[in-house]
Amino acid sequence: RYALLLCLILMIYFVVISYSRGAWIATTLGIAYIIEKHYMCIKKIKSECSLTRNKYVVVCLSIILVITMSSALYFIKRNSADGRLLIWKVAFTTPHSNPLWGDGIGSFEVEYGKWQRDYFASGKGSDHERYIADYVTCAYNEFIETYIEQGIVGVLFLLGILCMSLFRKPSYHSCHYEGAKASLIAYIILCMVSFPSHCQVMYLLCVVVIAIILSHYNYKQTESEGLVHKISFISFPVIISVLSVFPLLQGQKRMSEGFQKTIYGDYKGAIKEYKEAYPVLCNNGTFLQYYGSALALSGDTLNSIKFLERAYVKSSDPNIPILLGNIYQDGGDVSKACDSYLNAINSIPTRLYPKYQMVNLLRKTGKDAEAHKWANEILHTPVKVPTMAAREIRSEMLEYLKEDKTH
Repeated sequence: RYALLLCLILMIYFVVISYSRGAWIATTLGIAYIIEKHYMCIKKIKSECSLTRNKYVVVCLSIILVITMSSALYFIKRNSADGRLLIWKVAFTTPHSNPLWGDGIGSFEVEYGKWQRDYFASGKGSDHERYIADYVTCAYNEFIETYIEQGIVGVLFLLGILCMSLFRKPSYHSCHYEGAKASLIAYIILCMVSFPSHCQVMYLLCVVVIAIILSHYNYKQTESEGLVHKISFISFPVIISVLSVFPLLQGQKRMSEGFQKTIYGDYKGAIKEYKEAYPVLCNNGTFLQYYGSALALSGDTLNSIKFLERAYVKSSDPNIPILLGNIYQDGGDVSKACDSYLNAINSIPTRLYPKYQMVNLLRKTGKDAEAHKWANEILHTPVKVPTMAAREIRSEMLEYLKEDKTH
């Protein structure tokens, strides 16, 4: 009992220092559920507020507390909250081809960067939205992401599973059931502001929690029967999950080894690893990006362009159009290089490097007026995270504009 208490204290401590507002809210509500189940706080408050006047006081205090806490949580990391609102805004304002069945699992990660790019390229978005925009791979809301990827049908199916588990009532008291229900409440809260299903451990936790809740049938089992039933009920989805992801883990391992070999300059060895992983990861945008980069470094320009162009179809990573722009620039294809750099610029307007590459390209081709425009754009772009590279780029652009004025 003392060991479990120590674990609880340590877990709360780690949640607090994580600086994650979603984790704070989820943990607080999960613990509140356990306290309510054991001490019947709501029932006691109701009995104390039998007078109408007391009810109004409690309601007013509750409203003030919720507004105060919400405002405090918002202003702690305002840009992060505004970033989530931007993601939801872009995701909902972009027309989707199949709202009933969705665009397909994984489509949000593939397409969102392009939606954001088109959103800013069309002239939409405030200066604050341009400043907070970044490369994201998830919607920071599982229900919105499920709607985009699996449509209304997928959302209803997900809500059905969660509601069936959340509102299920066991016929006998169980500490395991209450703990699982509290965990599920915390998980659902986290689904509204974060991406727990993208974390394998959290996803497995949700499967186990739901299995524990649904394993409480309407008849009381003996302790041994209940234990055997729970183990069999939980082990099945766990075994299926492990078997289904085993080939993927092998492919991920080869991709990681290929990436390490690329870093150390062994491009032939990296390409060999990528060839082995290709049958499993042929639709993975990050894998195709690594494969194309290794081919470019080895001198195989044509194949590198082919893989990087496929990677940009499968992923919205803004580094892919930068790589393509660099390859096109080296090959003398100015038009495609400009388009690639422009795609990277509109994806994340605060990034300086694609603008810097655009200036270099325009200077080489003698388009000084456009180069001046982008150089000034670099100097007026607010830097989110000050770095040595950003200072060097700004200093170089300042010198470039000064030299042109003297001439």
